[in-house]
Amino acid sequence: MTLSTRSKWIVLFILVLLVSGLFSFRLLSDPDIGTHLKAGKWIIENQRVPGKDTFTYTCTDHDYLDSHWFFQVLIYAVYLLSGYKGLSIFVFLQMALLSYLIWLRIRRYRISFFILSWVVFAGIICMETRITLRPEMFTFIFMTLMLLVLDRYYHEKKKNLWLLPLIMILWCNMHGLLFLVL
Repeated sequence: MTLSTRSKWIVLFILVLLVSGLFSFRLLSDPDIGTHLKAGKWIIENQRVPGKDTFTYTCTDHDYLDSHWFFQVLIYAVYLLSGYKGLSIFVFLQMALLSYLIWLRIRRYRISFFILSWVVFAGIICMETRITLRPEMFTFIFMTLMLLVLDRYYHEKKKNLWLLPLIMILWCNMHGLLFLVL
């Protein structure tokens, strides 16, 4: 493949990333955003994770396990620094990171940039409704990162398995779908 042909496919891949950016920079309309921001604020103010469901009007005395606490603190910190626009940029950065990690995994198979771009584009289209400020975005990122570490260990004999516990610790404190891989 000549450099000029490869450049064309790189441009196509960048266009695919721009499409994911368009999906990322839309109105933040998820009904859970307020709860996540309020919980993040509560955790920072109280320096602990709530043990009771303080955010549901009818269940304030019920025990509560907040499996998203680190996500909530993180987005509240982003919100404090940059408001709702910063949260939209944060969603874009998550999507760009996820696309890059997927690209890293797929490129090992020496797939052309043309095919790679279409695979990533199809994936973005399939998950378009999930590209929002939700903790599950971190599940997509951490799962892909974990698979990337395992791929590199298996194929390249890279001894980077020590990253797996770090990924799991972050993952289990951001989203409950960690159990997909257990």
